[in-house]
Amino acid sequence: MIACAVKDSIQKTVFIFSLTALLSCGSSLPNIKDVTELAPPQNVSISPENEQITIIWDTSIHEDKPEFAGYNLYYSRKSLMFAPIKNLPPPVVLGKNQHSYTLDNLDPTVKHFVHVRSRDLDGNLSFPSLPEVIIPPASSF
Repeated sequence: MIACAVKDSIQKTVFIFSLTALLSCGSSLPNIKDVTELAPPQNVSISPENEQITIIWDTSIHEDKPEFAGYNLYYSRKSLMFAPIKNLPPPVVLGKNQHSYTLDNLDPTVKHFVHVRSRDLDGNLSFPSLPEVIIPPASSF
């Protein structure tokens, strides 16, 4: 799989390798089938406004399904892209049809990393939205 992905950017190569590794050991991970069948939201972006940052995303393709519950938004001072679900910080839990959230009180001197995951009624989560969004220090705006 890595040889097939060499033509892609390094970030995609790392993701494809990691996804392959994750799926190859799926038997040791709980609910891997559920996780892979729930699509993450798309086109996550940021909109800085004064001392606040609004995170915006397009709906998951599964939002119209009855078992779809909403979104979990995660942010941290370090990348969360390859963090196991059990090591993620507490999420901002958002309902169905919520496609934005405003963060305030972030430390403006450091960058923050954000991703959003879809959530179903049983609490299963999708893979993270891609690419992971980086909020640069405030001086970068």
